[in-house]
Parts: sequence; structure tokens; C-alpha cells
Amino acid sequence: MTTMGCDIVAAAYEDEEFDGSDFSSSSSCSPAPSWPTLSEMMLRVADTRARARAALFIGGDWTDELSFSHYYHQHWANQMLHLTSLAALYFALFWAAAEHHAILPVAIAVIISTSYMAIDVPLGGAFLAGLGALAGAAMALVAVIGRDGHEAKRGVWTVGWAFSQLAGHAAFEGRLPAFRPAEALVVTPALMVLLVLFRTGWREDWAAAIRGRTDRWAGTEKFMWPSKSRGAAKTVADTE
Repeated sequence: MTTMGCDIVAAAYEDEEFDGSDFSSSSSCSPAPSWPTLSEMMLRVADTRARARAALFIGGDWTDELSFSHYYHQHWANQMLHLTSLAALYFALFWAAAEHHAILPVAIAVIISTSYMAIDVPLGGAFLAGLGALAGAAMALVAVIGRDGHEAKRGVWTVGWAFSQLAGHAAFEGRLPAFRPAEALVVTPALMVLLVLFRTGWREDWAAAIRGRTDRWAGTEKFMWPSKSRGAAKTVADTE
């Protein structure tokens, strides 16, 4: 019903011309839905982001996330192995990208680095330097060996380095990885780079905060055998 029609019905009710028992106007004369305000839309966006973050991450803030990853990567040899394998896996990504377009590795490196810059500028700068070097090396490799016929070699390279991380957890930590995709793809790479920066004395307060929260994650792990890094008496496949 039009607005004018609703006004006529409302006036009729006021004049008591009919009681409206045979006329259903509740649905047809209901007020038009109002658009949400800007603040309401922002709250909805924030709620959606919070729900998505809860599904992907485990900590309350970025330092919590880093402390969770640090708990699973406490042995120095495992940290070095992860840092090396991380560089190798990024190189494989840039290698594949360079076979499609020469500039694509640079674009990917800039996107990843910019994302980390949104968290911390020096962290993003370190990523930009490291990923830029790996992207350049991948582009140089493709220029030398060509673009075609290297899928199998790259596959073996990628799988081998990925399994090396599992070996590092088994050999040096004595526990299984956390197996959380967001932690593996986003947080742990950042932690490995930060550990290098912390070695230079940069942001010692942040390093101390991460270490201070590390032990709160005790009990979340699944041990393969007695933990080498914690010294706890755990049996094979002892779960949380």
C-alpha cells in the first residue's frame, strides 16, 4: 500500500469509522526498513572480523599469537631449520610465479611485505628485503633454465623442505606442530624473522613480552616422546 493509503487508514482509525477487524494493515502499512547508521555498520564489520579472527587465530592479540608460535619453536636448531625452510618455500613460490610472468614475484613480495608492515614497519621492511632477494634469485633462475619442464623438481623441493619442518619438531622439540593454518602461514614466518631482529637487540621489550607469555600455552601440545625443550615426562602421543 502507498504512503497515502496508509495515511487514509490511519485517519479512519482516529475517526472511529471502523474498527479495522476485517482489514489487515499491519504488514502493508508497516514502516519502511531503515538503513543502518555508519556506526552500526562499523560494529557489524568489527563483529565479522572478530568472528573470522576467532576461527583462524588463538591468541588475544599479536603478541599472544607470537608467544603461541614461540612455544612450539623454542629450540634454536628448530628455529634455524624453520627460517631456512621458510626461505626455501618462498623461493619455490617465486620460482613458480616467475614462470608465469617476470614481474609477478616482485608483486607477491610487495603484497606480503606490505601486509606485515601494517603490523610493524620494521618487520615489514625485513620481509621486503628478504623476499625481494628471493624474488630476484627466482627470476634469475628462470632466466637461466627457462620456464618449462621444472614442475617435478620444484615439487620435490617444496615437499622436501615442508617435511623438514616436521622433522625439526620431532627431532628438536619432541612434539607435534600446532597444525593451525593461520599460525603456520602468517604468525610463524613473522616469528622467525622477528627472532633474527631480536638478536640484534631491537625491541627487547617486545621479545621479553613474547617470552613472558610463552608458558601460558603449556598443555596445548601433543607430544611424540619426552619433550627435549621442556624436559617434561610425556609418553608417545600424549595429548592435551
